[in-house]
Amino acid sequence: MLGWGDTDGLDSPGVGPDDDAPGSMLGVLRVRKRAERNAHDLLRSLERLPEITSCEVLDVDDSLLLRVRVRDAAHFAAVVTFFRRQGAVAEVRSSLARPVVTDVLQARPAR
Repeated sequence: MLGWGDTDGLDSPGVGPDDDAPGSMLGVLRVRKRAERNAHDLLRSLERLPEITSCEVLDVDDSLLLRVRVRDAAHFAAVVTFFRRQGAVAEVRSSLARPVVTDVLQARPAR
């Protein structure tokens, strides 16, 4: 797990606890790899972060969409900074997220 890092990498100051894990927050990152770098360089970085809960490749530009579970905004900043410091990474866009669709989905009738 990442230690406390500087907050230079934090794009969004928003916060919101997740109902499934009291005291934790959900963050979303879009990580675009440098064109000249091999995807394996970036994928090796993913293996080092237990905070990552899911990872998908976006068709638009082959960037990665990562969902991460963190303790707080400072922890999220450390995760973002980790990716920004990777040589294989060209760009990182990030935001903390608050679950709202969960309530809507639970309220809809079963099919």
